[in-house]
Amino acid sequence: MNAGTSDWTGDREMVVYVLQRLSENCREIFISLFLHDRSYEQVAQELNTTYGALRTQLSRCREASRLIRKKAFSFC
Repeated sequence: MNAGTSDWTGDREMVVYVLQRLSENCREIFISLFLHDRSYEQVAQELNTTYGALRTQLSRCREASRLIRKKAFSFC
């Protein structure tokens, strides 16, 4: 196994760890935007919200993910 694979595995584990601890709404936003590569407009429409409200929710979700990572991985 090469170092690149090992690094990717660690990143993948961190992403899974964080996603499991986020609210369902945050998971849905992250997965729709970043895994399914949907636009903000598409995700807002799917969630029956406005573009601005989605951006606000995304900002809160990003902060929540930072706090989870900081708490869980502060030893790194």
